[in-house]
Amino acid sequence: MAYPTVSAPYGFKPVNLQGGRVFSGSTRMIPIPTGYTNNLFNGDLVGLSNGSLAVTAYGPASGATPVSAAAAGAGVGIFVGCEYTNTSSAGAAQGPIYGKNRYQYWQGGTYASDAIGYVVDDPLAYFRVAVLQQPQAGVSNAPGTTIGYMSQSFLGTNAYVITNSILGGTNSGNTATGDSAMGVTGTAPAAGANAGNGRNTSTLPFRIIQLVPDTAVTVTTTNGSTALSSATTSSLTVSSATGIQPGMQIWFSGSAVAGARQGDFSTVTGVSGTTVTFTAPRGTGSGSTIDFSGTNFAAGGTVYFIGYPEVIVGWNFGYQSYNLAAGV
Repeated sequence: MAYPTVSAPYGFKPVNLQGGRVFSGSTRMIPIPTGYTNNLFNGDLVGLSNGSLAVTAYGPASGATPVSAAAAGAGVGIFVGCEYTNTSSAGAAQGPIYGKNRYQYWQGGTYASDAIGYVVDDPLAYFRVAVLQQPQAGVSNAPGTTIGYMSQSFLGTNAYVITNSILGGTNSGNTATGDSAMGVTGTAPAAGANAGNGRNTSTLPFRIIQLVPDTAVTVTTTNGSTALSSATTSSLTVSSATGIQPGMQIWFSGSAVAGARQGDFSTVTGVSGTTVTFTAPRGTGSGSTIDFSGTNFAAGGTVYFIGYPEVIVGWNFGYQSYNLAAGV
């Protein structure tokens, strides 16, 4: 993945602390059980189990039911590497290297009685994380490893964590780089048809604090419909929908259309063929529609779609174990 292109999820990367304070790189050293069977990748969310590190489920395993704050309170932070003395399963020293070695990730089943994980455990830490494709309204599907987008209307809403187990098992991180495969999305996987555009105000593990402008994507197309001068609508036919996904912002160049200007943050909810549906959360009283009345938006007029594949998130209260009065 060559930055600024985001081609795959990579887990949670600490960037700073609440209030804009600098993240100094501080971590806490927490034991890993000898022979612990699950991989722990750099950027994974981890929890405590009997005083040692363990994989913790934060996202919905299936359906649209979020993990409750109480169930998720075992989360302690973000795993960023480990150290241990390299031994065989029988406990004998391996090779000419003596003492502890440091690793990007923990390989499940490793025999090491002195293994320690490095964990970013500050409950006020903020993290950069990739957005996974938003399940769209009216469609039954679950997010996978495909990169998706959020936009300005998502700020202040909450995010599901899409964990390695949902992405194909606890070993689904990258064993070549040691990076996590975790990401976030606004809409939970659903057994039935999904609803909404991914903006979620339910109680969830992380709050969306900021968009990452460095990797923003702009898709330009044209109005494939007839001229719009009197319609009040929540959908538009475009000449090409290639690259357009739910979660992106839609706006019209040089337009005075209520709810469809660059600062109105109208958000795409679905794409079917060349038909794009959207909502207008910042419109001038237009509700979930865009009002073209009195504005002649010609056929072939330029339409822009802007998406952010990375966001900055912070812990919501009750999902990091230090914010719970009860022990774990």
